[in-house]
Amino acid sequence: SRGIRRLHKILSRRTMNFESLVELYDSHGVPPDIVLEEAEKIGVKVKIPENFYSLIAERHRGEERKKTAKKRELSITNLPETQKLYYEDPDREECSAKVLWVEDNRIVLDKTIFYPEGGGQPADIGRIIHPEGESKIFHVERVGKVIVHYFEGERPKIGEYVRCIVDMKRRNILRRNHTATHIINGSARTVLGKHVWQAGAQKGVKESRLDITHHKMLTEEEIKEIEKRANRIVTQNIPVEIKWMPRDVAEKKYGFRLYQGGVVPGKEIRVVKIGEWEVEACGGLHVNRTGDIGLIKIVRVERIQDGVVRIIFRVGESALEYIQNILEEMKEITKMLRTNEEKMVERVKGILVKMEKLQEQIEVYKAREMENIKRKIEENAENIGDITVYYGIVDKLEIEDCIKILEGLLNQNSKSIVIIFSISQKRTEYIIGVGSEIEADARKIGGEISKIVGGRSGGRNYFARGGLGEVLDRKLLEHEVREKVLFILRNKFISHK
Repeated sequence: SRGIRRLHKILSRRTMNFESLVELYDSHGVPPDIVLEEAEKIGVKVKIPENFYSLIAERHRGEERKKTAKKRELSITNLPETQKLYYEDPDREECSAKVLWVEDNRIVLDKTIFYPEGGGQPADIGRIIHPEGESKIFHVERVGKVIVHYFEGERPKIGEYVRCIVDMKRRNILRRNHTATHIINGSARTVLGKHVWQAGAQKGVKESRLDITHHKMLTEEEIKEIEKRANRIVTQNIPVEIKWMPRDVAEKKYGFRLYQGGVVPGKEIRVVKIGEWEVEACGGLHVNRTGDIGLIKIVRVERIQDGVVRIIFRVGESALEYIQNILEEMKEITKMLRTNEEKMVERVKGILVKMEKLQEQIEVYKAREMENIKRKIEENAENIGDITVYYGIVDKLEIEDCIKILEGLLNQNSKSIVIIFSISQKRTEYIIGVGSEIEADARKIGGEISKIVGGRSGGRNYFARGGLGEVLDRKLLEHEVREKVLFILRNKFISHK
């Protein structure tokens, strides 16, 4: 079919990404099971997400949401611009506003103190009180020049006045995290170099992240220095200046580093300046002074792609909570190690040395055990003509170790076929190897074995593997399955070059 032809064309590249899986499923009706089956035939590894169908459903819902959003935008374009009280006074907790538009669970007011989601900063939440009762505001977004509020609860009427109350505790946490993002960005640039540029950011209530451009993973020393300089700016309690400026004037004064968080639209841009430390064009809410942030703690750093490093951090009470939790865990560890905090490192080093020695002993015992398994398989080998068939069953041995045994047998006898079953607690796996002087195809042998025991198999002509999600009886494998496999080998596969 056309879909299968498209599948084979994609597999010819020896790779398969999620977008290709979606294309095959949505456009050609080829499900993941068929993709796996066809991929195994030619030895291409394909990983199907466990929640593939959920992801597809969510993508379809997303497309529907986009269509709905476009219709909604058309229905409110004639409304007047919403007065943004959250910019005029971000410390303001309440306001009175008039309802201009209501549809489903969305409402537009003539003015609002609720900040809409944008620039990596989540929207404000809170509540509105009106003649019909009370409604919970759980999301806010910007549609053109209009601010749309999403609510749960009683539905207000157009023309009514409502009392808006924002969750100030949550807002102030997000303000602290947002300003901390700017400070850490400036700190990273002073430590790492002028090439550092913000590649993305997301502010959260508990943790936030900043993605920066940098050519390699940060060292522990660099992380400590970035954190130290960021906290120094906090303790200096520098005023955070916010003003609207003509774009050309701002660019001339501060340069294009203004657009660390991305280029913002409009002839006038909102500039956030932290002393001489950092300046950015930004539409988010910020603290009044850097001292309002409190402690900044970098909790981890990740290299998320070539040239981009992610800094995950906490601020204020969340940072303190993180440190307190670590100290509590250290106390628990010292109790378990029967030592004190001063001697804990030395105690752990001693334990690690003992563990390394134990691991060495384990490897020695494991090597002996694998050699014993290999010898038993050799002892039970069966000759079919001048071909040696090694058939073995092992318990609770990693499949990678089984492959090592298989390779050892093939290396010492190139006129051999090796079949090993591995039984674990939840499943049974099997591997097939064919010597270099044998014309038999391991993939086809694996296919025949899967017909006998169930499950699926795949691979190449010289090596294949398969398995099934159940534990097969050892005696069944030792006798009935063995005889069936040997019969098939005698009658279908064994021939000389």
